[in-house]
Amino acid sequence: MSRFILRLFDLLVLLVFIIVVAFYTWGKLTKKEKLVIEDKHSLLSGIIGEKNKQ
Repeated sequence: MSRFILRLFDLLVLLVFIIVVAFYTWGKLTKKEKLVIEDKHSLLSGIIGEKNKQ
């Protein structure tokens, strides 16, 4: 039973680490890069939205 708890704890630590790294890299992106990513995302969601309407 204790092994299961240890594995669960390891998984939790790993997830927290991944989330922290993701936020850190997102913070390091410049505003211009964020705008480009958001523009691509809105364009993509617009295309998907048009396909759903048909």
